[in-house]
Amino acid sequence: MPATATTPFDAQDAPHAVLVTEAGAPTEHTRKIKEAQAFLRTLFADGSARPAAEVEALASGAIARSTLALAREREGITTRRVGQQWVWTPPKRRTRRQFPTR
Repeated sequence: MPATATTPFDAQDAPHAVLVTEAGAPTEHTRKIKEAQAFLRTLFADGSARPAAEVEALASGAIARSTLALAREREGITTRRVGQQWVWTPPKRRTRRQFPTR
């Protein structure tokens, strides 16, 4: 197994650090997080909130819960309790300001 290094922390001190191999290629863990982020971007592309149970059910079997949670944090998706369920809400989309024409 190739040696891994993190910068500037040791991996056990910073569980969210990006690990790279000696050759500089992302590790399997990093690849899985990026895939989970892509899944969430696609799922939340319309900008609407979704029940956490629905998101987790769609991801089950393909994405580990811990990987999904890390990807959610990196994508800026927030969680809040609504009644009896948790809801995941994507960040507001930034739109370009329209300047008046002269």
